[in-house]
Amino acid sequence: MRVPKHFASDRKHVLMISVEQTKLILMGAIGGAMALAVVGFGSGSWVTDGIAEEMANDRADSAVVPPSRRFASISVSSKLIPTAG
Repeated sequence: MRVPKHFASDRKHVLMISVEQTKLILMGAIGGAMALAVVGFGSGSWVTDGIAEEMANDRADSAVVPPSRRFASISVSSKLIPTAG
């Protein structure tokens, strides 16, 4: 079976458009990913692993109650309890 001449040239043209469109799509996707990364990290919403660990350590250190203050609430509340006597 013979392929008509115009069909072969149309196929080549469609293939060229497809390759060009693919290039544009890939370039757009890469550009969009780069823009998203700049906005995400620039706004401070996203952090790297190292910075996240530093933030977690800072929060853990500030959450630790020193031993001298651990029993302060117990001793204060025990004075408020009336004794029989």
